[in-house]
Order: sequence, then C-alpha cells, then structure tokens
Amino acid sequence: MKKEELYEEEVVETNEVETKAVKNLKVSNKMKGILITGLTLVVLTTGILGFKYATNRTPDINISTGEVITMVSENSVVDEVIGQTTIDELDQVSAKVELSERLHNLNLQKYIGDLVKLDVPETYSVDNVNAMIDSFEELAKNDKVKNEVLSKESREFTELALLLEAYERCVNGSLSNDAYKALVAYAIPEVKAEVADACGFDASDVDHMKIGAGEKSYVITFTDPKTGKDYNVKAAKSNPFSSTGYVYDVIDSIYNWQDSSKKANDTGNTYDAERNNDIKKGVDMLKTLTIMDCEITDKGVIKTTTPMSTVKDKVKEFGKIEK
Repeated sequence: MKKEELYEEEVVETNEVETKAVKNLKVSNKMKGILITGLTLVVLTTGILGFKYATNRTPDINISTGEVITMVSENSVVDEVIGQTTIDELDQVSAKVELSERLHNLNLQKYIGDLVKLDVPETYSVDNVNAMIDSFEELAKNDKVKNEVLSKESREFTELALLLEAYERCVNGSLSNDAYKALVAYAIPEVKAEVADACGFDASDVDHMKIGAGEKSYVITFTDPKTGKDYNVKAAKSNPFSSTGYVYDVIDSIYNWQDSSKKANDTGNTYDAERNNDIKKGVDMLKTLTIMDCEITDKGVIKTTTPMSTVKDKVKEFGKIEK
C-alpha cells in the first residue's frame, strides 16, 4: 500500500572514547586504562539498553481475543466497536497458525515415504485435526508401530499419517495471504477505539475517524459530526525502548498487513514459517494494544500509558480468574 514517506527518529548510542580509539590506534599506556574503562561503560550501557529493549517486546498472549475484550470491557468501548465475528476470526487465524506449526513438527514425510498422498480435503475443523494429532502421537509410542510390525496399530498409524499430511496441506492453504485481512479487520477499529477511550467518547464516534499517513507521522482524523470540524491526532513515534509509541507500531503494521494481503506470491499449501510467525506476532500485537490504555497529550499526540510489564501482569492475573 502506498503511503507518504515517514521520517522515524533513530536511537543512536555513541561513545566519544571508543570513537577516538578507532581513529587513533597509537594509544599511550596511560590512556589504555581510560580506554578500557570507557569500553566497559559501553558494554554496560549496551547491556542495559538491550535488556530494556527485550522487556518492551510484545509478549506472547496466552488468552483468547475474546478474553482480552472481556478483560478491558468495563473501561473501553472496544467491545462495542469490534464485532464478535471479527473477534472470532482473529482467534481462528491464531488457532490455524498453531495447528500448522504442530503438523509441521510431526515431520509426516518421514512416515509416509513414497506412499501415494491423499487429496487435499476441502474443509477441516481445527479441533478435529488436533484430536487426530493426539491419536497419532499416542500411537507413535507403541512398540509395534516403532518397529513397523504388522499390526492393527501400525496400519492405523500409517493411515493417520497420510490423512494428517493431507490436512497439513489444507491448513497451510487456508493460511493464504488473506489471513492478513483478519488482522486488518480487527486492527483498524481497535486503533479508533483507543482514540475514543482516550477522549471519553462513545463507541459511535469511531464512525467519524480515519487513519492515514501524514508528512512525518501517522494521523487519526476525527470529523465532528455536529460541527464538521476536523481534529488531527498524531501517533507518538515508535521507540524500541518504550511502549509509548505502540499505536504507531500497530498502524505501521496495518499498512504492512494490507500489502501482504495483496501479494501475488502466495505460498499455497506449502508450510511458510515466516508467514506463520508474522501472523502470530500480529495477533499478539493486537491483543497487547487492546489491553493498553492511551492518552492524548496537549500537543495532540496519542501515546500508550501502559508499560509492557503491566500488560504481562494483567494477562497473568486474568489467567488465575475462574472463568
């Protein structure tokens, strides 16, 4: 998708002593102690920044999108803005990715060899295929199966291997580039819901918002239906060492997901680790933003106010609640 060029700020760490050392290799013995101290500081600083970056990475959210919505519904309009179908589709895509990975890890070709492969099924149930995998893994523990001894168990094992291989192609085929559309369908109203929450607006006000790219930032425009006046809210710049620019990150991802959904080089029913990982990260990112709170500054910039550590704590605590 074409958008205006962005000018993101870069975080650059420099060290004057280290720079001089590179330029001048002839360092006196007296200066060596200073240089070593300076380099030690660089290592310590890099380690601290690296740790901070790691703690601000999007976490794996092990609860469903529906549960995330339930978690925040008392203080957000998101449950009114995003329809149940969109929520279910996002969870379904996530479940398909997990199933694709589980099937891939079985290494079914090892058990099939040169046997004739079955036709790809037209449809599948995630729960049913997972149940088949459970049976397959249980049979794999059987000694007769391990030794390929003629037996009822061995025959059933091979039949399941062929069936699961066909389903693996079906599952991977269903994770075409269209899967990114599920991410976009959830992401756009979610970003608008964050703006509405930050302003204390009603859910209906998101109908008057548009998301776009400005000259130097992403911008959410609200057109007041009563006065016709336009208000522009800029997304705080992305920063790997802080979660304040998370709205920016999500909007940036929306553009990427829209591009991915239109790609012509779809991998078909072949396993695609990169795509699976990209979709999984996208789902976690959207759940994370939903959990976060935002504020709009006096300069009209929307930024998240919830640190990543709090997101993790909220998810962990919600998991303890009896549902």
